[in-house]
Amino acid sequence: MQIILALAITLALETGIYMILKHRSMKLFIVVSVLNIVLNLSMNIGLMFTYSNNIKMYWAILSICEIATVFIESFFI
Repeated sequence: MQIILALAITLALETGIYMILKHRSMKLFIVVSVLNIVLNLSMNIGLMFTYSNNIKMYWAILSICEIATVFIESFFI
């Protein structure tokens, strides 16, 4: 349930921001939505199953995943 909430918040915020700052187009909306769904779900599911007992490792992996997400989104958008 927490994964779905995280995805919903991410979609609402990031898609809304892209639509406000960029040209409003259906293609951009679809690209941003699909990227967010794929990247957010894969990152959160991966974090659930790895290093859940080691909080320092969790934050390190989360940081690396977020940096990778920024690069992937910037490449596609």
